[in-house]
Amino acid sequence: MLKSGSNGADENFYSASIHSLLKARTPNEYESTLADVKDRWSPAFGDYYNDHIQDSVRTSAAFAISHLDIVCVPYVGITNNVSESYNRVLRTGR
Repeated sequence: MLKSGSNGADENFYSASIHSLLKARTPNEYESTLADVKDRWSPAFGDYYNDHIQDSVRTSAAFAISHLDIVCVPYVGITNNVSESYNRVLRTGR
């Protein structure tokens, strides 16, 4: 995916890009964010995203799971950490 020897800044940028896509609250927001970040991705990462990541991101983004009553908390996002999820239920009642 990334060239060997790539720096941490590259990895942080691509990770932040995916995180931004996952936080999209509507399909339009997702498409707008995707258009913005894809312009800054390397062609190799764009191909990797299309082939390996895109389907998972689209089905896991905030807009895609909103009907499940799963909340995407600003600055935190969605977590699959069981302890954090349980604590959220205890604090909020859902």
